[in-house]
Amino acid sequence: MRDRRRMAAVMFTDLVGFTSLAHTDESTALGVVDATNRLVQPIVREHFGRTVKSTGDGLLLEFPSARGAVLCALAVQDRLRSVRGGSRAGQLPLRIGVHSGDVERRGRDVLGDTVNVASRLEALSPPGGLCISRSVLDQVRSSVPLDVQPVRGRSLKGLGTSVEAYRVLPKAAPRGAGGLPDGVPRLAVLPLANYSPSPADAYIADGFTEELIAMLSQLDGVRVIARTSVMHYQADPRPISEVARELQVESILEGSVRRAADALRVTLQLIDANSEEHVWSRTYDRDLKDLLRVQREIAEDVSARFRATIESTTRGRRTETASPRSHLAYLRGMASLREETADGAARAGREFLRAIRLDSRNARAYCGLAEARQTEWYYRVFRGRTPFRDTWTELVERALELDPHLAAAHVTLGGILVSFRRDWKGGESEFRRALRTDPGFAEAHMALGETVEALGRLEEAGREFRLARELDPLSLQVARDEFLNAIWRRRYRAADASLKRLRALEGRRRVEGFGSTAFEAMLASVTGDERRWDRAYRRAVRLARTPAQRVELSLTRAAHRRDPRRFRRLIPRAKRLLAPARLSVNLAGGYAMLGQMDDAFTWLHTSIRDPGVALTWWRFDPRYANVRRDPRWPAFLREALRPVTTTGR
Repeated sequence: MRDRRRMAAVMFTDLVGFTSLAHTDESTALGVVDATNRLVQPIVREHFGRTVKSTGDGLLLEFPSARGAVLCALAVQDRLRSVRGGSRAGQLPLRIGVHSGDVERRGRDVLGDTVNVASRLEALSPPGGLCISRSVLDQVRSSVPLDVQPVRGRSLKGLGTSVEAYRVLPKAAPRGAGGLPDGVPRLAVLPLANYSPSPADAYIADGFTEELIAMLSQLDGVRVIARTSVMHYQADPRPISEVARELQVESILEGSVRRAADALRVTLQLIDANSEEHVWSRTYDRDLKDLLRVQREIAEDVSARFRATIESTTRGRRTETASPRSHLAYLRGMASLREETADGAARAGREFLRAIRLDSRNARAYCGLAEARQTEWYYRVFRGRTPFRDTWTELVERALELDPHLAAAHVTLGGILVSFRRDWKGGESEFRRALRTDPGFAEAHMALGETVEALGRLEEAGREFRLARELDPLSLQVARDEFLNAIWRRRYRAADASLKRLRALEGRRRVEGFGSTAFEAMLASVTGDERRWDRAYRRAVRLARTPAQRVELSLTRAAHRRDPRRFRRLIPRAKRLLAPARLSVNLAGGYAMLGQMDDAFTWLHTSIRDPGVALTWWRFDPRYANVRRDPRWPAFLREALRPVTTTGR
């Protein structure tokens, strides 16, 4: 009888996030599987591999040697990274596990402990990465140079033998654009619970969470999920397994903060998201004045757990203020600023001013004050014009004078340069400086993407938005940016997928869906789907909550229906209800869709006088192609891109 057992290397692959995507958009999810398999199969054949079977969203593969399997896995991940953003292959990251040993062949299938181990190793691999066993490492060590990291604190349960697992670390990636290499471990810091006797001290736990995320995101070798995504779990706690699935992380840091007079206790636990086991825990008892110091200490402890290093640019920073009271005032200000209201921004400004009076060298407080004043302007501008003062710039420049590596200050300054001075290159430079200090700063990736998009570099913008999504997967703004970027690039299937993700996020956050409905109407308009446009418009009317929203919808409908008489009758009402910035944008766009180009250009020139108006709509929106064909367009574009020399009014 022929022996059915032989030595082989076994590879398992799995698409991360497939189940979640299939839940919201099954056809897109299945398309991603097919595209990924079409990309993978030729690479497998090149390395003398054989597809044993499909596991739905993954593959079981067999190779005659461990070397061939590892080289194939590395080639697959490199190829997927190179096509990401340009095709369905690469839309979901792939996890790969490889083990070698004795297998039993039954027909085309292979069975045995070697197959089981490979499956467990795949589950330990980070998204976009590779995890191998010790036996594979020993066989390829001399022929395939690898940088590996032992996977500690994780057992392969249910197997009759002990297996050492190693993650294959990615090659160092250029950091000039702020990009992080794929395959690195992903960590989420959940909102720390407030165990203080007074509920009013909750801002300390929230501020500690935010500061800890900011420090850990500077670790080289760990990707940390942004604050805006993890803070959703404060009001809506979920099981660890569900959090890990939604955020696509392997590790979760959770804990509590307790303040009693001037004493501070911080308790933390690092959890393996796969097994839900605690792999590390520690309690820090400190004086309140040591709040910033203990944050640094925790970052270094977590760094040691991941065998990561804190970026060298942070080592010389002045991260500790001389006054604990100043830092507490700063944390109260941040808590108010995160309310995202004009009144919250005003209260935040008062707290930041108090922090500065208590310690004139508190760089964070100067940056916070500039952001608070800018935020207050943003919310109040919809009630009319508010003067802009150069003190915003002076505040953030003072913050950078005190701490040149404060990433948030570079982003705030970049936003001022782009939105209020149309200094696109200056803004881009500031966003890149922020990312050199903090490559995991999702807001900086998003701001950089929006800036290079306005300059016409749409593919580069798409890559930045993807990085922002990986770091901030529950962000509505990132989802909106990805949708619009797909529209600008005429990738309407990708836009539809982004729209479905945006709608799912709105449902996750219990948002009524006015924004996604307006985007659906836009997509229907550019694709010529009149029935879908009409459904979306009617739903948007039902969801509209303010007279301003309703008049904007009426203007859009009149322009879409090519009804100039109705459009003009709405203008007096629009002038009463809309702030100048919104009025000029709506009238310019409406006249353009109606083909009345003289009026369109009159309002276009008016629109670019207002700060914060998005130039990308005029440059790339398919509905305004007639604007770009007009002989007046080149002169208008030069004016729109020209930096302004003064910001006062």
